[in-house]
Amino acid sequence: MFHSNRPKIKLQKSKIDLGLELLVYLFVALGWIFLLLHYQELPEKIATHFGLSGKPDGYGSKDSIIMLPIVSTVLSVGILLLCKIPHQFNYLVTITEENAEKQYRIACQLSRVLALVISSGFLLILIHSIYISIGAAGLGPFPGLYMLIGIMLPMPWYLYVSSKADS
Repeated sequence: MFHSNRPKIKLQKSKIDLGLELLVYLFVALGWIFLLLHYQELPEKIATHFGLSGKPDGYGSKDSIIMLPIVSTVLSVGILLLCKIPHQFNYLVTITEENAEKQYRIACQLSRVLALVISSGFLLILIHSIYISIGAAGLGPFPGLYMLIGIMLPMPWYLYVSSKADS
Protein backbone atom coordinates (compact mmCIF):
# COMPACT_ATOMS: atom_id res chain seq x y z
CA MET A 1 0.00 0.00 0.00
CA PHE A 2 1.41 3.36 -0.97
CA HIS A 3 1.22 6.17 1.53
CA SER A 4 1.06 9.16 -0.82
CA ASN A 5 -0.51 11.42 1.80
CA ARG A 6 2.48 11.16 4.15
CA PRO A 7 4.99 14.01 4.25
CA LYS A 8 8.07 13.42 2.12
CA ILE A 9 11.06 14.68 4.07
CA LYS A 10 14.72 14.49 3.16
CA LEU A 11 16.39 13.56 6.43
CA GLN A 12 19.82 14.93 7.22
CA LYS A 13 22.10 12.13 8.39
CA SER A 14 23.63 12.47 11.84
CA LYS A 15 27.22 11.47 12.58
CA ILE A 16 25.89 8.22 14.02
CA ASP A 17 23.92 7.56 10.82
CA LEU A 18 27.02 8.20 8.72
CA GLY A 19 29.12 5.99 10.99
CA LEU A 20 26.64 3.13 10.80
CA GLU A 21 26.52 3.36 7.01
CA LEU A 22 30.32 3.51 6.78
CA LEU A 23 30.56 0.34 8.90
CA VAL A 24 28.00 -1.41 6.68
CA TYR A 25 30.00 -0.60 3.55
CA LEU A 26 33.23 -1.60 5.32
CA PHE A 27 31.84 -5.01 6.33
CA VAL A 28 30.47 -5.63 2.82
CA ALA A 29 33.85 -4.72 1.30
CA LEU A 30 35.73 -6.87 3.82
CA GLY A 31 33.55 -9.84 2.84
CA TRP A 32 34.51 -9.46 -0.81
CA ILE A 33 38.19 -8.94 0.06
CA PHE A 34 38.27 -11.94 2.40
CA LEU A 35 36.68 -14.13 -0.25
CA LEU A 36 39.11 -12.98 -2.93
CA LEU A 37 42.10 -13.57 -0.65
CA HIS A 38 41.05 -17.12 0.26
CA TYR A 39 39.15 -18.38 -2.78
CA GLN A 40 42.13 -20.16 -4.37
CA GLU A 41 42.85 -22.21 -1.24
CA LEU A 42 39.28 -23.53 -0.97
CA PRO A 43 38.69 -27.19 -1.89
CA GLU A 44 36.21 -27.98 -4.66
CA LYS A 45 33.63 -29.13 -2.07
CA ILE A 46 32.99 -26.76 0.84
CA ALA A 47 30.70 -26.47 3.85
CA THR A 48 27.60 -24.51 2.83
CA HIS A 49 25.30 -24.97 5.82
CA PHE A 50 25.85 -25.28 9.54
CA GLY A 51 23.76 -26.71 12.36
CA LEU A 52 23.11 -24.97 15.66
CA SER A 53 26.43 -26.22 17.02
CA GLY A 54 28.31 -24.51 14.17
CA LYS A 55 29.32 -27.82 12.61
CA PRO A 56 28.75 -28.29 8.86
CA ASP A 57 25.66 -30.26 7.86
CA GLY A 58 25.54 -29.34 4.18
CA TYR A 59 28.14 -29.20 1.42
CA GLY A 60 28.32 -27.75 -2.04
CA SER A 61 30.53 -26.44 -4.79
CA LYS A 62 33.35 -24.04 -4.06
CA ASP A 63 31.63 -21.52 -6.33
CA SER A 64 28.56 -21.43 -4.07
CA ILE A 65 30.43 -19.38 -1.49
CA ILE A 66 30.13 -16.29 -3.69
CA MET A 67 26.46 -16.14 -2.67
CA LEU A 68 27.41 -14.95 0.82
CA PRO A 69 28.92 -11.60 -0.22
CA ILE A 70 26.31 -11.20 -2.97
CA VAL A 71 23.41 -11.61 -0.53
CA SER A 72 25.18 -9.43 2.04
CA THR A 73 25.68 -6.66 -0.52
CA VAL A 74 22.12 -6.78 -1.88
CA LEU A 75 20.45 -6.89 1.55
CA SER A 76 22.69 -4.40 3.34
CA VAL A 77 22.90 -1.80 0.60
CA GLY A 78 19.23 -2.32 -0.27
CA ILE A 79 18.19 -1.60 3.31
CA LEU A 80 20.30 1.56 3.36
CA LEU A 81 18.73 2.72 0.09
CA LEU A 82 15.26 2.26 1.57
CA CYS A 83 16.05 5.08 3.99
CA LYS A 84 15.56 7.42 1.04
CA ILE A 85 11.82 6.63 1.11
CA PRO A 86 10.84 6.39 4.80
CA HIS A 87 7.37 7.69 3.97
CA GLN A 88 6.70 4.25 2.41
CA PHE A 89 7.54 2.29 5.59
CA ASN A 90 4.91 0.78 7.86
CA TYR A 91 4.59 2.49 11.24
CA LEU A 92 2.91 1.74 14.54
CA VAL A 93 1.43 5.23 14.67
CA THR A 94 -0.33 7.47 12.22
CA ILE A 95 2.23 9.64 10.46
CA THR A 96 1.42 13.35 10.56
CA GLU A 97 3.29 16.54 9.66
CA GLU A 98 4.16 16.88 13.36
CA ASN A 99 5.65 13.43 13.95
CA ALA A 100 6.92 12.48 10.49
CA GLU A 101 10.54 13.55 10.89
CA LYS A 102 10.94 11.88 14.29
CA GLN A 103 9.25 8.64 13.17
CA TYR A 104 11.20 8.53 9.90
CA ARG A 105 14.47 9.09 11.76
CA ILE A 106 13.74 6.28 14.24
CA ALA A 107 12.78 3.87 11.43
CA CYS A 108 15.91 4.72 9.44
CA GLN A 109 18.10 4.24 12.51
CA LEU A 110 16.60 0.78 12.97
CA SER A 111 17.21 0.07 9.28
CA ARG A 112 20.84 1.10 9.56
CA VAL A 113 21.36 -1.06 12.65
CA LEU A 114 19.80 -4.05 10.87
CA ALA A 115 21.99 -3.43 7.80
CA LEU A 116 25.01 -3.37 10.12
CA VAL A 117 24.00 -6.66 11.76
CA ILE A 118 23.39 -8.27 8.36
CA SER A 119 26.66 -7.08 6.80
CA SER A 120 28.78 -8.02 9.83
CA GLY A 121 26.87 -11.30 10.31
CA PHE A 122 27.39 -12.38 6.72
CA LEU A 123 31.08 -11.52 7.09
CA LEU A 124 31.27 -13.79 10.15
CA ILE A 125 29.46 -16.59 8.31
CA LEU A 126 31.82 -16.20 5.34
CA ILE A 127 34.89 -16.34 7.59
CA HIS A 128 33.47 -19.39 9.39
CA SER A 129 32.67 -21.16 6.10
CA ILE A 130 36.12 -20.52 4.67
CA TYR A 131 37.96 -21.52 7.85
CA ILE A 132 35.98 -24.76 8.20
CA SER A 133 36.45 -25.56 4.50
CA ILE A 134 40.24 -25.16 4.63
CA GLY A 135 40.50 -27.24 7.81
CA ALA A 136 41.02 -24.40 10.30
CA ALA A 137 39.03 -23.89 13.48
CA GLY A 138 35.76 -22.19 12.73
CA LEU A 139 33.81 -19.77 14.88
CA GLY A 140 31.45 -22.39 16.30
CA PRO A 141 27.83 -21.36 16.76
CA PHE A 142 28.75 -17.67 17.15
CA PRO A 143 27.86 -16.41 13.62
CA GLY A 144 24.37 -17.90 13.69
CA LEU A 145 23.66 -16.73 17.23
CA TYR A 146 25.02 -13.28 16.41
CA MET A 147 22.66 -12.95 13.45
CA LEU A 148 19.64 -14.21 15.40
CA ILE A 149 20.21 -12.02 18.45
CA GLY A 150 21.40 -9.06 16.40
CA ILE A 151 18.23 -9.00 14.34
CA MET A 152 15.84 -9.70 17.23
CA LEU A 153 17.21 -7.27 19.85
CA PRO A 154 16.75 -3.98 17.95
CA MET A 155 13.05 -4.68 17.35
CA PRO A 156 11.79 -4.19 20.93
CA TRP A 157 13.94 -1.05 21.16
CA TYR A 158 12.36 0.31 17.99
CA LEU A 159 8.83 -0.50 19.17
CA TYR A 160 9.45 1.23 22.48
CA VAL A 161 11.15 4.34 21.06
CA SER A 162 8.64 4.71 18.25
CA SER A 163 5.66 4.46 20.59
CA LYS A 164 7.19 6.96 23.05
CA ALA A 165 8.05 9.45 20.28
CA ASP A 166 4.39 10.44 19.95
CA SER A 167 3.64 10.80 23.64
